[in-house]
Amino acid sequence: MKKYTFDITIIGAGPAGSMAAKRAAEKGASVLLIEKDKYAGIPVRCAEGVYRDEITRLVDIDDSWICSKIIFSELVSPDGNRVRAAEDASGFILDRKKFDQALAILSVESGADLRTETYASGMKKNVHGEWEVSACTRGEDIKILTKVVIGADGVESRVGRWAGIDTSLKLREIESCCQFTLADLNIDDQTVQFYMSKEFAPGGYAWVFPKSGGLANVGLGILGTYVKDVNPEKSLKNFVKRYFPEGRVISQIAGGVPVLPGLKDMVADGVLLAGDAARQVDPLSGGGITNSMAAGIMAAEHAVRSIEQKDTSKKNLTAYQKEWDRKFGKKMRLSSKLKKVVDDLDEEVFNNLVGKMSLLPQQKRTPFAFFKTLLLNQPKLFLDVAKFIL
Repeated sequence: MKKYTFDITIIGAGPAGSMAAKRAAEKGASVLLIEKDKYAGIPVRCAEGVYRDEITRLVDIDDSWICSKIIFSELVSPDGNRVRAAEDASGFILDRKKFDQALAILSVESGADLRTETYASGMKKNVHGEWEVSACTRGEDIKILTKVVIGADGVESRVGRWAGIDTSLKLREIESCCQFTLADLNIDDQTVQFYMSKEFAPGGYAWVFPKSGGLANVGLGILGTYVKDVNPEKSLKNFVKRYFPEGRVISQIAGGVPVLPGLKDMVADGVLLAGDAARQVDPLSGGGITNSMAAGIMAAEHAVRSIEQKDTSKKNLTAYQKEWDRKFGKKMRLSSKLKKVVDDLDEEVFNNLVGKMSLLPQQKRTPFAFFKTLLLNQPKLFLDVAKFIL
């Protein structure tokens, strides 16, 4: 069996893993990035939407990665009324296949070693305090000796479990999602749509993310507590039948999205988790691409620092979690609280809120205005939410 030695081994070549590999290599560490699939970004596992301001702070955007440029967002109430938000929703619908592969290439150009079709099957500490990662790469069993492991292996993360981190999720902490890519749609390529409906997406919402040329990602997420009564795939088919009967399904994906404000523990001795593995998805929107990229960068910086200090203990690596909490924690906790508020809303209340929003000038139809209107009309919610805002 062949053995390899690296300072840092990163498992999972999604946005978190590739950004971690890029940053760690830039800082002079020897880095191995492994991915179980043949190519990074395949299969696509998300709706592919990002805010422009968030992603451009993390990477220089190449136009070839973009399917459509978003200017507007539209909220659809349960009774079918629509309100178009202000022009502050600027964002992109990415081509995740091209985007993820480009990030992986950037990591290689920075000095990381990338191995696809490489499946990690376990890891354990050796007598020297290093991790030994067992893997199979294209039919060959290998052993990887490494000082630090960064687990960027998604919502089903095994790295966390191998390291003794509790990554379990309660039903109320995960949404079951299903998405179709539909063709032949007559929609505005510059507008994303969000449908709030307990009929189709209890505890979540349905979305339409245009990819130009009549293509769009159309999907929904259902909170785990409702899945026993509402099948996501069947519900999505009914949603499409009602709103987009002309649509032609050309692909389908399904999966789980964590909707809690991060893990209690994101680190262990010599291990850091990033992205979906650390539950760093925004609980309200379900978006996780830019959060994952930022977390990957942070994890890499703390991994390299710990190696330079010759101290890869959990206590030392906890600085990563503290930085994450300082920069993102308050926002994540607020999103979690607001998600619960929205999930618990009576549909008639939501219909009324959308109606009131539609009376505002378009430039004032912002997410903040929505929640301000909600709190003004539901005073008992104000004190519960205020502590997260003040």
